[in-house]
Amino acid sequence: MTALSTQQVELAISGMTCASCANRIERKLNKLDGVTATVNYATEKAKVSFAPGVDTAALLEAVEQAGYSAALPKPKRPKGTDPEQVAAEAPCVNCATD
Repeated sequence: MTALSTQQVELAISGMTCASCANRIERKLNKLDGVTATVNYATEKAKVSFAPGVDTAALLEAVEQAGYSAALPKPKRPKGTDPEQVAAEAPCVNCATD
């Protein structure tokens, strides 16, 4: 597996309660063919490099089989199009003057 042929993803992991949990998830992911993973308990993230033939659903399933939850990162939106950000920056309707 060369650096040019691998893909990378950072999974959000939930349900970990200690460093042993992170180790358990890491071992489960690394057992998959074409996958190299590191799990950080403090950040609740798994950095995963995988071969093009590996489906991200298989990564999520491996985490779930270990007894935890994982989620793919949300797609990044262009600046000014994130509904939460737009709402936070909108003027207060009660403070608006005519």
